Amino acid sequence: MPPRVKSKRGENSSVEAKFYAGNYGAITRECVDAGASAPALQELPFVVGALAFSGRLEEARALFSSRTRRLTLPNDARVVAARFFLGVGYCRAGRLDDARREFLQNARLRRD
Repeated sequence: MPPRVKSKRGENSSVEAKFYAGNYGAITRECVDAGASAPALQELPFVVGALAFSGRLEEARALFSSRTRRLTLPNDARVVAARFFLGVGYCRAGRLDDARREFLQNARLRRD
């Protein structure tokens, strides 16, 4: 986990903290819309989740696919978390077949 960065007001300004606070808009503005480079692997679940929970599912899927395509450890906890958040986003959008695919993929990795 990266060190948490505190703002001058003492608030935690990490991507993870913003995600769990529900501040998805700030994450997408900073990590996607501002033209930033691809998020680090430790931030991937939170950026994918923020996009998915903001209704930007196609962008979330594209980011997830592009960042995980060449990984040698597909069952890395951060990849599993990103896939889970993507699945939840699909559920929220009523795309249950897509959600099921994501959850089953995680379940298959668990068995391996």
